[in-house]
Amino acid sequence: MRLAAIDCGTHSIRLLISEVDSRSGAMVDVMRLNRIVGLGEGVDRTGHLSEAALERTFAAVEEYAGFVRREGVQRIRMVATSASRDADNFSQFSAGVEARLGVTPEVISGQVEATLGFTGTLSAHRDIASPALTVDIGGGSTEFAFGQANPDTGQFDQVTAAVSMNMGSTRVTERYLRPAEDARGVPSEDAISQAGQFVDSLIAQARASVPLERAREVVGVAGSVTTLTALELGLDSYEPDKINGAVLDSGALRERARRLIRMPHAEKAQLGPMHPQRVRQIAGGVLVWERILAWLEAHPAPGSGAGHSDSGTVSASEPRGAFPVRTSENDILDGIILSQIP
Repeated sequence: MRLAAIDCGTHSIRLLISEVDSRSGAMVDVMRLNRIVGLGEGVDRTGHLSEAALERTFAAVEEYAGFVRREGVQRIRMVATSASRDADNFSQFSAGVEARLGVTPEVISGQVEATLGFTGTLSAHRDIASPALTVDIGGGSTEFAFGQANPDTGQFDQVTAAVSMNMGSTRVTERYLRPAEDARGVPSEDAISQAGQFVDSLIAQARASVPLERAREVVGVAGSVTTLTALELGLDSYEPDKINGAVLDSGALRERARRLIRMPHAEKAQLGPMHPQRVRQIAGGVLVWERILAWLEAHPAPGSGAGHSDSGTVSASEPRGAFPVRTSENDILDGIILSQIP
Protein backbone atom coordinates (compact mmCIF):
# COMPACT_ATOMS: atom_id res chain seq x y z
CA MET A 1 0.00 0.00 0.00
CA ARG A 2 1.45 3.36 -1.03
CA LEU A 3 0.62 6.30 1.24
CA ALA A 4 1.52 9.99 1.21
CA ALA A 5 1.78 12.60 3.95
CA ILE A 6 2.11 16.36 3.56
CA ASP A 7 2.91 18.66 6.46
CA CYS A 8 2.44 22.37 5.78
CA GLY A 9 3.93 24.47 8.54
CA THR A 10 4.90 28.09 9.03
CA HIS A 11 8.25 27.81 7.24
CA SER A 12 8.22 24.61 5.17
CA ILE A 13 5.92 22.28 3.29
CA ARG A 14 7.11 18.68 3.26
CA LEU A 15 6.13 15.48 1.48
CA LEU A 16 6.66 11.84 2.43
CA ILE A 17 5.60 8.97 0.20
CA SER A 18 5.96 5.55 1.82
CA GLU A 19 5.38 1.95 0.84
CA VAL A 20 3.62 0.36 3.81
CA ASP A 21 3.05 -3.30 4.62
CA SER A 22 -0.57 -3.24 5.79
CA ARG A 23 -0.08 -6.38 7.91
CA SER A 24 3.13 -5.51 9.77
CA GLY A 25 2.99 -1.72 9.46
CA ALA A 26 6.58 -1.68 8.19
CA MET A 27 7.35 1.50 6.24
CA VAL A 28 9.89 2.12 3.48
CA ASP A 29 10.48 5.66 2.25
CA VAL A 30 9.85 6.15 -1.45
CA MET A 31 10.38 9.91 -1.41
CA ARG A 32 10.94 12.57 1.24
CA LEU A 33 10.99 16.21 0.09
CA ASN A 34 11.14 19.61 1.76
CA ARG A 35 10.38 22.99 0.21
CA ILE A 36 10.92 26.14 2.27
CA VAL A 37 8.07 28.43 1.22
CA GLY A 38 7.56 30.71 4.23
CA LEU A 39 3.77 30.36 4.27
CA GLY A 40 3.60 32.00 7.69
CA GLU A 41 5.86 34.93 6.87
CA GLY A 42 4.41 37.96 8.65
CA VAL A 43 1.41 36.06 10.09
CA ASP A 44 2.47 36.76 13.69
CA ARG A 45 2.13 40.48 12.91
CA THR A 46 -0.75 40.58 10.40
CA GLY A 47 -2.78 37.43 11.06
CA HIS A 48 -2.92 37.00 7.29
CA LEU A 49 -1.28 34.70 4.70
CA SER A 50 0.29 36.97 2.10
CA GLU A 51 -0.34 36.54 -1.63
CA ALA A 52 3.39 35.96 -2.23
CA ALA A 53 3.51 33.25 0.44
CA LEU A 54 0.40 31.58 -0.99
CA GLU A 55 1.90 31.58 -4.49
CA ARG A 56 5.11 29.96 -3.27
CA THR A 57 3.16 27.33 -1.36
CA PHE A 58 0.78 26.57 -4.23
CA ALA A 59 3.78 26.04 -6.52
CA ALA A 60 5.12 23.44 -4.10
CA VAL A 61 1.68 21.79 -3.83
CA GLU A 62 1.52 21.50 -7.62
CA GLU A 63 4.95 19.89 -7.63
CA TYR A 64 3.92 17.44 -4.90
CA ALA A 65 0.68 16.59 -6.74
CA GLY A 66 2.79 15.51 -9.71
CA PHE A 67 4.86 13.18 -7.54
CA VAL A 68 1.73 11.75 -5.89
CA ARG A 69 0.28 10.86 -9.30
CA ARG A 70 3.57 9.52 -10.65
CA GLU A 71 4.18 7.25 -7.64
CA GLY A 72 0.68 5.76 -7.64
CA VAL A 73 -0.28 6.93 -4.17
CA GLN A 74 -3.47 5.26 -2.93
CA ARG A 75 -4.18 7.46 0.06
CA ILE A 76 -3.01 10.92 1.12
CA ARG A 77 -3.38 13.05 4.23
CA MET A 78 -2.30 16.69 4.37
CA VAL A 79 -2.15 18.59 7.63
CA ALA A 80 -1.65 22.30 8.21
CA THR A 81 -0.26 23.61 11.47
CA SER A 82 0.72 26.85 13.20
CA ALA A 83 0.48 29.44 10.41
CA SER A 84 -2.85 28.05 9.22
CA ARG A 85 -4.25 28.03 12.76
CA ASP A 86 -3.38 31.74 13.06
CA ALA A 87 -4.45 32.96 9.59
CA ASP A 88 -7.76 34.70 8.90
CA ASN A 89 -7.71 33.72 5.21
CA PHE A 90 -7.14 29.99 5.59
CA SER A 91 -10.14 29.31 3.33
CA GLN A 92 -8.24 30.85 0.41
CA PHE A 93 -5.31 28.55 1.11
CA SER A 94 -7.56 25.53 1.49
CA ALA A 95 -9.36 26.14 -1.81
CA GLY A 96 -6.06 26.55 -3.65
CA VAL A 97 -4.69 23.29 -2.25
CA GLU A 98 -7.84 21.33 -3.06
CA ALA A 99 -7.84 22.61 -6.64
CA ARG A 100 -4.27 21.41 -7.15
CA LEU A 101 -4.04 18.28 -5.00
CA GLY A 102 -7.61 17.04 -4.78
CA VAL A 103 -7.63 16.89 -0.98
CA THR A 104 -8.54 19.42 1.67
CA PRO A 105 -5.76 20.38 4.09
CA GLU A 106 -6.69 19.43 7.62
CA VAL A 107 -5.96 22.11 10.23
CA ILE A 108 -4.88 20.14 13.28
CA SER A 109 -4.64 21.36 16.85
CA GLY A 110 -1.30 21.75 18.58
CA GLN A 111 -2.18 18.72 20.71
CA VAL A 112 -2.76 16.51 17.67
CA GLU A 113 0.38 17.89 16.03
CA ALA A 114 2.46 16.98 19.09
CA THR A 115 0.97 13.47 19.26
CA LEU A 116 1.54 12.72 15.57
CA GLY A 117 5.06 14.07 15.91
CA PHE A 118 5.81 11.85 18.90
CA THR A 119 4.71 8.60 17.27
CA GLY A 120 6.36 9.50 13.97
CA THR A 121 9.65 10.65 15.50
CA LEU A 122 10.16 7.53 17.57
CA SER A 123 8.76 5.01 15.07
CA ALA A 124 12.11 4.32 13.43
CA HIS A 125 14.34 4.36 16.53
CA ARG A 126 14.55 1.14 18.52
CA ASP A 127 17.00 2.10 21.27
CA ILE A 128 15.15 5.02 22.88
CA ALA A 129 14.97 5.05 26.68
CA SER A 130 11.49 5.28 28.19
CA PRO A 131 9.86 7.60 29.07
CA ALA A 132 10.88 9.91 26.25
CA LEU A 133 10.31 13.56 25.37
CA THR A 134 10.16 14.79 21.78
CA VAL A 135 10.63 18.48 20.99
CA ASP A 136 9.58 19.62 17.51
CA ILE A 137 10.64 23.23 16.81
CA GLY A 138 8.70 24.53 13.84
CA GLY A 139 8.38 27.97 12.33
CA GLY A 140 5.47 29.17 14.44
CA SER A 141 5.23 26.72 17.33
CA THR A 142 7.10 24.12 19.34
CA GLU A 143 5.49 20.82 20.27
CA PHE A 144 6.43 18.94 23.42
CA ALA A 145 5.25 15.32 23.71
CA PHE A 146 5.99 12.87 26.52
CA GLY A 147 5.22 9.18 26.56
CA GLN A 148 6.12 5.62 27.38
CA ALA A 149 7.09 2.63 25.31
CA ASN A 150 4.50 -0.12 25.14
CA PRO A 151 5.92 -2.87 27.39
CA ASP A 152 4.66 -5.59 25.05
CA THR A 153 5.83 -4.20 21.71
CA GLY A 154 8.51 -1.68 22.64
CA GLN A 155 6.77 0.85 20.38
CA PHE A 156 6.29 4.42 21.60
CA ASP A 157 2.54 4.54 21.01
CA GLN A 158 1.50 5.78 24.45
CA VAL A 159 1.54 9.59 24.54
CA THR A 160 0.67 10.60 28.09
CA ALA A 161 1.12 14.38 27.79
CA ALA A 162 1.51 16.81 24.90
CA VAL A 163 1.34 20.56 24.39
CA SER A 164 2.03 23.09 21.65
CA MET A 165 3.51 26.50 22.48
CA ASN A 166 3.55 29.51 20.14
CA MET A 167 7.31 29.82 19.85
CA GLY A 168 9.16 28.82 16.68
CA SER A 169 11.97 29.95 14.42
CA THR A 170 9.93 32.40 12.33
CA ARG A 171 7.83 33.73 15.22
CA VAL A 172 10.78 34.40 17.56
CA THR A 173 12.93 35.81 14.76
CA GLU A 174 10.24 38.18 13.46
CA ARG A 175 9.01 39.28 16.88
CA TYR A 176 12.33 39.82 18.67
CA LEU A 177 15.51 39.31 16.66
CA ARG A 178 15.02 40.74 13.16
CA PRO A 179 13.80 44.19 14.33
CA ALA A 180 17.04 44.54 16.33
CA GLU A 181 19.50 43.28 13.70
CA ASP A 182 22.46 45.41 12.67
CA ALA A 183 23.65 45.78 9.07
CA ARG A 184 25.28 42.33 9.25
CA GLY A 185 22.09 40.64 10.43
CA VAL A 186 23.28 40.21 14.03
CA PRO A 187 20.60 40.92 16.69
CA SER A 188 21.37 43.04 19.72
CA GLU A 189 22.16 41.39 23.05
CA ASP A 190 19.09 43.07 24.52
CA ALA A 191 16.86 41.50 21.85
CA ILE A 192 18.44 38.08 22.43
CA SER A 193 17.79 38.46 26.15
CA GLN A 194 14.16 39.48 25.59
CA ALA A 195 13.62 36.55 23.23
CA GLY A 196 15.14 34.21 25.80
CA GLN A 197 12.83 35.51 28.52
CA PHE A 198 9.82 35.02 26.24
CA VAL A 199 10.84 31.43 25.47
CA ASP A 200 11.61 30.68 29.13
CA SER A 201 8.12 31.83 30.11
CA LEU A 202 6.52 29.48 27.58
CA ILE A 203 8.70 26.56 28.68
CA ALA A 204 7.39 27.13 32.21
CA GLN A 205 3.84 27.05 30.84
CA ALA A 206 4.58 23.85 28.91
CA ARG A 207 5.85 22.24 32.12
CA ALA A 208 2.39 22.69 33.63
CA SER A 209 1.09 20.19 31.03
CA VAL A 210 4.11 18.00 30.27
CA PRO A 211 6.56 16.57 32.87
CA LEU A 212 9.64 17.65 30.93
CA GLU A 213 12.19 16.68 33.59
CA ARG A 214 10.90 13.09 33.87
CA ALA A 215 12.15 12.14 30.39
CA ARG A 216 15.01 9.65 30.33
CA GLU A 217 15.63 10.50 26.68
CA VAL A 218 15.19 13.81 24.85
CA VAL A 219 14.81 13.85 21.06
CA GLY A 220 14.92 17.03 18.99
CA VAL A 221 13.18 17.35 15.62
CA ALA A 222 12.87 19.73 12.64
CA GLY A 223 15.13 21.97 10.59
CA SER A 224 16.62 24.23 13.26
CA VAL A 225 17.57 21.22 15.37
CA THR A 226 18.85 19.06 12.52
CA THR A 227 20.90 21.90 11.01
CA LEU A 228 22.47 22.67 14.40
CA THR A 229 23.28 18.97 14.77
CA ALA A 230 24.90 18.88 11.33
CA LEU A 231 27.09 21.84 12.29
CA GLU A 232 28.11 20.26 15.60
CA LEU A 233 28.94 17.03 13.77
CA GLY A 234 31.25 19.05 11.52
CA LEU A 235 29.52 18.00 8.31
CA ASP A 236 30.47 19.76 5.08
CA SER A 237 26.93 19.39 3.75
CA TYR A 238 23.50 18.42 5.01
CA GLU A 239 23.58 14.60 5.27
CA PRO A 240 20.32 13.19 6.71
CA ASP A 241 21.70 9.69 7.25
CA LYS A 242 24.43 11.04 9.53
CA ILE A 243 22.13 13.47 11.31
CA ASN A 244 19.35 10.96 12.00
CA GLY A 245 19.88 9.33 15.38
CA ALA A 246 22.99 11.39 16.22
CA VAL A 247 23.56 11.78 19.97
CA LEU A 248 25.40 14.91 21.10
CA ASP A 249 26.17 16.70 24.35
CA SER A 250 23.56 19.30 25.35
CA GLY A 251 26.26 21.72 26.52
CA ALA A 252 28.03 21.58 23.16
CA LEU A 253 24.75 22.13 21.31
CA ARG A 254 23.93 25.13 23.50
CA GLU A 255 27.32 26.70 22.84
CA ARG A 256 26.96 26.10 19.09
CA ALA A 257 23.48 27.67 19.19
CA ARG A 258 24.71 30.77 21.03
CA ARG A 259 27.41 31.30 18.40
CA LEU A 260 24.97 30.79 15.54
CA ILE A 261 22.50 33.34 16.94
CA ARG A 262 25.26 35.96 16.90
CA MET A 263 26.72 35.03 13.50
CA PRO A 264 26.31 37.48 10.57
CA HIS A 265 24.04 36.30 7.78
CA ALA A 266 26.93 36.23 5.29
CA GLU A 267 28.85 33.80 7.50
CA LYS A 268 25.82 31.57 8.09
CA ALA A 269 25.26 31.41 4.33
CA GLN A 270 28.75 29.92 3.90
CA LEU A 271 28.07 26.99 6.25
CA GLY A 272 27.79 23.78 4.22
CA PRO A 273 24.72 22.27 5.95
CA MET A 274 22.82 25.58 5.99
CA HIS A 275 19.88 25.80 3.58
CA PRO A 276 19.94 29.28 1.97
CA GLN A 277 16.37 29.96 3.10
CA ARG A 278 17.18 29.15 6.73
CA VAL A 279 19.85 31.84 7.00
CA ARG A 280 17.46 34.59 8.12
CA GLN A 281 15.21 32.36 10.27
CA ILE A 282 17.39 29.86 12.09
CA ALA A 283 18.49 32.15 14.93
CA GLY A 284 15.02 32.07 16.45
CA GLY A 285 14.80 28.29 16.18
CA VAL A 286 18.15 27.50 17.76
CA LEU A 287 17.44 30.06 20.49
CA VAL A 288 14.30 28.10 21.39
CA TRP A 289 16.32 24.85 21.44
CA GLU A 290 19.10 26.40 23.53
CA ARG A 291 16.64 27.61 26.17
CA ILE A 292 14.86 24.22 26.33
CA LEU A 293 18.17 22.42 26.82
CA ALA A 294 19.17 24.98 29.47
CA TRP A 295 15.90 24.33 31.34
CA LEU A 296 16.46 20.56 31.27
CA GLU A 297 20.08 20.94 32.43
CA ALA A 298 18.96 23.06 35.38
CA HIS A 299 16.44 20.48 36.65
CA PRO A 300 17.08 17.08 38.26
CA ALA A 301 17.42 14.03 36.04
CA PRO A 302 14.64 11.43 36.41
CA GLY A 303 15.23 9.00 39.26
CA SER A 304 18.21 10.97 40.56
CA GLY A 305 16.74 11.14 44.08
CA ALA A 306 18.85 12.30 46.96
CA GLY A 307 22.59 12.16 46.71
CA HIS A 308 25.83 13.70 47.90
CA SER A 309 27.08 16.85 46.25
CA ASP A 310 30.78 17.67 45.85
CA SER A 311 30.64 19.59 49.10
CA GLY A 312 29.38 16.50 50.93
CA THR A 313 25.89 17.82 51.62
CA VAL A 314 22.86 15.74 50.76
CA SER A 315 20.58 17.11 48.04
CA ALA A 316 17.37 15.81 46.54
CA SER A 317 17.47 18.21 43.61
CA GLU A 318 20.88 18.11 41.96
CA PRO A 319 20.58 19.62 38.46
CA ARG A 320 20.89 17.22 35.56
CA GLY A 321 23.72 19.22 34.00
CA ALA A 322 24.87 18.48 30.44
CA PHE A 323 23.31 15.30 29.04
CA PRO A 324 23.08 13.32 25.77
CA VAL A 325 20.52 14.63 23.26
CA ARG A 326 19.31 12.73 20.22
CA THR A 327 18.30 14.22 16.86
CA SER A 328 15.74 12.59 14.57
CA GLU A 329 15.00 13.07 10.88
CA ASN A 330 11.82 11.07 11.42
CA ASP A 331 9.00 13.35 12.49
CA ILE A 332 5.35 14.23 12.09
CA LEU A 333 5.36 13.05 8.46
CA ASP A 334 6.00 9.50 9.66
CA GLY A 335 3.19 9.94 12.18
CA ILE A 336 0.80 11.07 9.45
CA ILE A 337 1.65 7.97 7.42
CA LEU A 338 1.09 5.72 10.44
CA SER A 339 -2.29 7.39 11.10
CA GLN A 340 -3.53 6.21 7.68
CA ILE A 341 -2.77 2.52 8.17
CA PRO A 342 -6.06 0.66 8.70
